[in-house]
Amino acid sequence: MSAIHSLPLEATSDLIIGQFIGLDEQQRPLITSPCHIKPVVAQAIVTIKDDPLLLSGNNVILFMGGDIPIIMGFISDTLDPEHQSSSGLLGDVLTSSLHVDGKKIILQAQNEVVLKCGKSSLSLSRNGKVTIKGTNITTRSSGANKIKGANVQVN
Repeated sequence: MSAIHSLPLEATSDLIIGQFIGLDEQQRPLITSPCHIKPVVAQAIVTIKDDPLLLSGNNVILFMGGDIPIIMGFISDTLDPEHQSSSGLLGDVLTSSLHVDGKKIILQAQNEVVLKCGKSSLSLSRNGKVTIKGTNITTRSSGANKIKGANVQVN
C-alpha cells in the first residue's frame, strides 16, 4: 500500500484517536482514523509486536506536517493485568528508533517538550525557558559560537 488515501487535513498539532489494523507486506504499521478513508502506512515511536491485543485497541496518532501519521502510543485499560503484560507496550515505549524521511521535524507540545537520555536532558518550556542538563556539555562550531541575552552569567 504505497498511496496515502486521506481526506484533506490541515496542519495540526492535535492528537487523533485511530485504530491499528495490522502490518503491511514490509512489516510497516497500518492505521485507520477519522481522517483516512482507507488504511495508511504510519510511522511509530512505540514498539509494535504482532499481538492481537493491539488489533482490539485504539492508538494515539499525531500528524507530522499535517499529513504523515505517527503512532505515539496505545490506549488500553491499564488496570487489567492481561493488558499490562501481554505485549510489553506499557514498559517498552521508545525502545526502537524512529526514522522519518524529510527536511524538517517539528515536535510541538502545549506546555513542555523534554528529551531525556541517561543523566542528560533538554527541556523546552511554554514560557520560552530552555534548560540543558548533563554531566558534561560540549558546544562546537566551525564558525562563531555566540551567547546572546539580556543578561549573561558565567558561574
